Formats: sequence, C-alpha cells, structure tokens
Amino acid sequence: MALEASEVKKGTGTFLVDLFFYGTFKKVPVPFSKPWSTVLVKTIGILGCGTITERGHLPALMRTQGVGVATIYDRTIFKARDLQNKFGLKHVCESEEEFWRSDCDAVVICTPAPLHKEHVLKAARHGKHVLCEKPLAMNEADIAEMIQTMNDAGLMLFTGFTYRFSHSAHTI
Repeated sequence: MALEASEVKKGTGTFLVDLFFYGTFKKVPVPFSKPWSTVLVKTIGILGCGTITERGHLPALMRTQGVGVATIYDRTIFKARDLQNKFGLKHVCESEEEFWRSDCDAVVICTPAPLHKEHVLKAARHGKHVLCEKPLAMNEADIAEMIQTMNDAGLMLFTGFTYRFSHSAHTI
C-alpha cells in the first residue's frame, strides 16, 4: 500500500493520489483546505526508533537546513536514548503522551504498520502534520478515514514511499 501526491494544484482545492492497494492502482481525488505554500515546518518529532529512523530519517533530517528534530520517542526507551547519543539530539520523550504534547510542527511515524492509523489520528488531534512510513494503513477504509481526518484538521499527510524515485524503479 502506498499513497503519494501525483498532481497538486496551488491553493485550496483537490489533488489526486495514486492509491496502490493489494496490487491495484487507482486515482483518488483528495480535497484539502489549507494552501500547502503557507505551511512552514521547522521542528519534527519522530515516533519509533527502528532501523528506518536510524538509517533514513534521522541522517536526512540532520542534513536538512532550517529543520530540526525536536524530540523522538520509542516505547523501548533505550532505543530512543541510543539514537539521542548517536545523533546528538536534545530531547527524548519518556512517554507517548509527552511526545504528542511536544512542541513540534510535524511528526514522522515509523512505528509498526498496524499502529499507523492510531498514530495518524492522534497526530491530527494534536495539530501535527504527518509523514507516515508505508504502508499507510492496513486497509482502504482506514486510509480514507486517515486522509479525511487530517484534511478536516487542515493538516498534511504524506507516505514515505520513495522507492518509485529510485534508479532501479525508473529502469524497470
């Protein structure tokens, strides 16, 4: 399952996404009410401290000027502490509740796939934009609910599906 923007119109309106669900692609129009050009993300929180966080998101974010990692959280606190030491991060949350209350503009969700829906809906309740690792959710109905909830909150939702831009995918 993957969800990514394939056509974006400036301002408010709709954009089309390619929804890949169990081997089938379909174009789905998704309305949004907040112009993306007005959103400024300066601080990021990362939920989940596994391999994709350690080898992908943290190194990329640490190299990105103008964006800082405000906090990280993992239910296994030693993983979060290890990444804090390795990357020189200032703050590790001791609980998930503390993470959601933290002062960050957006979150990267790198938790096990069955938790993605729960975490995206919590992000919406706490006013945080989301980059969620794939799969976005476990079924199409959950994806639709996640998109609608984020849209209703005026927040952006993206899926980390970068493989389509890799050299090998373009070659195929």
